[in-house]
Amino acid sequence: MLSGSIPKGLRGLPKLEWIDLSNNHLSGGFPETRDSVALNPVWIDLSNNELSGTLPSTIGNFSSLVRLNLQGNRFSGSIHPQIGNWQHLLHIDLSSNNFSGKIPDQISLCPNLASLNLSRNQLSGDIPEFPGSPHQALSLVLAYLPLYELLSMNQACKPFRDAITNDVLIWLDIIVERRLSLCLNDEISVMQQNVN
Repeated sequence: MLSGSIPKGLRGLPKLEWIDLSNNHLSGGFPETRDSVALNPVWIDLSNNELSGTLPSTIGNFSSLVRLNLQGNRFSGSIHPQIGNWQHLLHIDLSSNNFSGKIPDQISLCPNLASLNLSRNQLSGDIPEFPGSPHQALSLVLAYLPLYELLSMNQACKPFRDAITNDVLIWLDIIVERRLSLCLNDEISVMQQNVN
């Protein structure tokens, strides 16, 4: 297993497309790139490490990114709105970290997004609407987020209803620590029991 920080030398590999350093003991922060040409990967998997700190705003420069997996680390702070710059993004997993604040609306600007896992963080606020495209199908995992207050509001389920109406949402995973009654539309209702 690898340990230590992610080498800064990666920035000098402009043709590197696939970065998989998952399941190691890497620590430190996400490598910041000041030059968008220096590194523009298609695939980043840093899952199950000990990485921490906030994500740099320059992460939005990864315009070719298709998959980002940062699951199982200690990242904190907000999710940058620059995530909306990723026009090729298919899958993003930020679960099991310490991200907080609002889920950025810009995440719905990723036209090809197929799966989004934000579970086990401290995110709150409105859930963005995902208008989708005729060929888009979205798997949305929001388990163990402090969303129970939001979901009890009258308009809270509108993004889910719209997604279902637009035939976008194919999977929805919501697990909360309090009893929840959620109506998505006239045909689909969810009753969540307490989870201990």
